[in-house]
Amino acid sequence: MQPTLRLVSNEHSSGRGTREMPRTPKPGNGADHKRTILIVEDEILIRLATSDYLRNRGFRVLEASNAGEALSVFAAGEPIELVFSDVDMPGRMSGNDLARWIHQHFPDVKVLLTASEPAVVKDPASGATIVKKPYSADAVLAEIRRLLG
Repeated sequence: MQPTLRLVSNEHSSGRGTREMPRTPKPGNGADHKRTILIVEDEILIRLATSDYLRNRGFRVLEASNAGEALSVFAAGEPIELVFSDVDMPGRMSGNDLARWIHQHFPDVKVLLTASEPAVVKDPASGATIVKKPYSADAVLAEIRRLLG
């Protein structure tokens, strides 16, 4: 079983100013490199089920319960290729905000958002794709494979 990255939320500022995010992720691990997906979902049972499903299909999966944790994963330099995020999350950033941030700072990272109503994805310029809730695991897998090529 692969270890899972779980981070404590970094929502509160330390008062030391804004930390600069790295521009390039860490390199992969050669021929045995697995495609890396970051799941951002505040509902733990949904996050765990989705993460386990994708791990069992050969992906390396990192987890975050909100956008603040997702930013910490990026700050750590993890080699993320796709982010699968809920739109409606607790904290200062929604899934839409996170998608815009990723598009601005990591334009090669694909973003797949999920929401009960696709209309809540208000910024198609973020480059995000949407899958409607409730979704099947197979539908998410097919969309991830399509986005990653």
